[in-house]
Amino acid sequence: MTYVAFSIWMYLILLAGMGLYRLWTRQFGHRLVDWILLPGTVCSELSYANGLLLLGRPAAGGIISTTGNSYAPGQVPTGQFGFFVSMFTSLLGLLGCSIALCLVTKWLGGPIMLKFAFSGGAGQLPTELPQGLAILGDQGRLLKFLGQTITQLDWTNWRTPVFIYLTICLAVRLGVVRHDWRAALVTNAVALGLLCGLCKIYPDIQGRLEYAWPLLTYVWTMLLSLLAITLVIRGLVDLAHIIRKEGAASSRQTASAGAK
Repeated sequence: MTYVAFSIWMYLILLAGMGLYRLWTRQFGHRLVDWILLPGTVCSELSYANGLLLLGRPAAGGIISTTGNSYAPGQVPTGQFGFFVSMFTSLLGLLGCSIALCLVTKWLGGPIMLKFAFSGGAGQLPTELPQGLAILGDQGRLLKFLGQTITQLDWTNWRTPVFIYLTICLAVRLGVVRHDWRAALVTNAVALGLLCGLCKIYPDIQGRLEYAWPLLTYVWTMLLSLLAITLVIRGLVDLAHIIRKEGAASSRQTASAGAK
């Protein structure tokens, strides 16, 4: 069942990254977030644009461009088989960022991956699907392990901050969040379903997936922690706005009563 758990966690990573991107862009705008996530933006958009070109569709402009996007965010490419064009380009975006994520981990992520690989279960996603509330305890354990790991890293080594920054950029942009997210979700579900089928037919593939488990765990835990931090900050900001509005309204009522 390892391949089933892998597919489910991978899909949850896609959803977490897309949700995190939408939260950030609502607060700071698309252009600023795209620039902050520049490595992931470039990788995702180049993969998407190459998919369009392979299918004979125009890919002019780009996300970070004064001339605008080749397709507006959320828009399905028009014409014959437009939705299938979006599915194919979304798959290339996923593959491009996944390959880049693996290469970055191979070159820069050795110390962090060793901690997750030899954590004795404390820093690993369950390979079997947990039942009931056990999944909540697993997430809390992973968040605690990530916090301990980050504080123990050698931050004087330039590879550490660069690796964390690049993995965040690529993980958030695994899904083509600036295009048709519906096609992206359908494509990723189909791709992961095919992966499950291949693992069922060829058991050797399942063994290879286990080598990716530390990276999968790290990416999921990092996105989960960023999502939690973002929601807490967003909640505090909204609460401050509500308190300020209530205070302003009370002041106006007091002033009106005094004038009468």
